Amino acid sequence: MIYQILNVVAPTFIVVMVGWIWAKAGHRFDHDLVTSLIMNVGGPCLIFSTLVELKISASLMGEIGLATLIAIILYGLIGALILKWAGLSYRTFLAPMMFPNIGNIGLPICLFAYGKTGLALAVTVFTVFSLFQFTVGIRLYSGVSSTLGIFKESIIYSVLFSLFFIITGTKPPDILLRTADLLGAFTSL
Repeated sequence: MIYQILNVVAPTFIVVMVGWIWAKAGHRFDHDLVTSLIMNVGGPCLIFSTLVELKISASLMGEIGLATLIAIILYGLIGALILKWAGLSYRTFLAPMMFPNIGNIGLPICLFAYGKTGLALAVTVFTVFSLFQFTVGIRLYSGVSSTLGIFKESIIYSVLFSLFFIITGTKPPDILLRTADLLGAFTSL
């Protein structure tokens, strides 16, 4: 049992340890570049390749997506009540209460624990959280409506591109899938 848990959790923490050792050794690490690559290249490629390669029913993905949306709403309501009770700013604290960082550690753990199917379902959750974080979350932080701002995010295009192939039942060319797999791998591992 412990061995199975270690097989799921340890690889992610070893990768984190490599990053920590890298920083402690004084090596340069460009946070802006890495974040930009993950958000604009790796994440969208991971979403695309995961969603189009696996044969998961649209109804199951819809159920997971709806459950995620309900969770976001509940996080928001509970968070708002706690913030009101504590007298803290909604603008400062509500978005982090509604939108946890589920990608960097959550995706590889789901992959190692539940295989490619688990990763596909986790990507569905990640996608719903991301879409709302880049609209509602930005609105909460800035006070400015950003509904159209979602079209500046590459994740939305990967979702739309994936939906095209899923709905039409066509298979993307192998060169596209292999490229997306390769570019998406640095996001999930």
